[in-house]
Amino acid sequence: MAERKARVEMLVATLAIAVSLAALFVSVLEVNVMRSEVRLMRAQERAAVWPYLDFGISYDSSGFALEVVNKGIGPALIKHVAVTDAGGGSYTTWGDIIDASLPAGHGLTWSNYLTSALASTVLSPQEEMRAFRYPAGDLDPAQGWNETARTLASAMEALTWQVCYCSVLDDCWVRQRGEEPQPTAGACAEISKTAFEN
Repeated sequence: MAERKARVEMLVATLAIAVSLAALFVSVLEVNVMRSEVRLMRAQERAAVWPYLDFGISYDSSGFALEVVNKGIGPALIKHVAVTDAGGGSYTTWGDIIDASLPAGHGLTWSNYLTSALASTVLSPQEEMRAFRYPAGDLDPAQGWNETARTLASAMEALTWQVCYCSVLDDCWVRQRGEEPQPTAGACAEISKTAFEN
């Protein structure tokens, strides 16, 4: 009888260990499933606020404009803008670009063109912004596309425009005109040294 009792106790102990090991195995599996779900939820959260900036130069009968549009589904926080030429020179203002593009004594002033600040701007999804427009106002098309407009438009096309922007979750991208956005871990630090201010 003592032997039978010992066998029963051994069987119960073995079953208890087996059940415990099975519970441990199920717990480890559950932790892995939960981690996968958290990763998936984070990816969905990021996708729900993903901005996608596109920019380029548009033309019409009276002049041209540099336009920026957020084609994403979340707001785009523009942190920095850098403008460089083929020789590596950088520009910090619209005036710098105009002075470098046109002959001395060109006569253009702030009243001849419209600008909007790009850096530190938030663009809502599907929002479009004109960063630069020449000439300002409604002019006779013959007056708009003169030699100054053609020279300035050609110079703007030749420049390299680089924009660093972030989502509300601080995921950041650097986009160069004509290229796809590239994720950046440096939160725009690379282009902030030569930032375009206006």
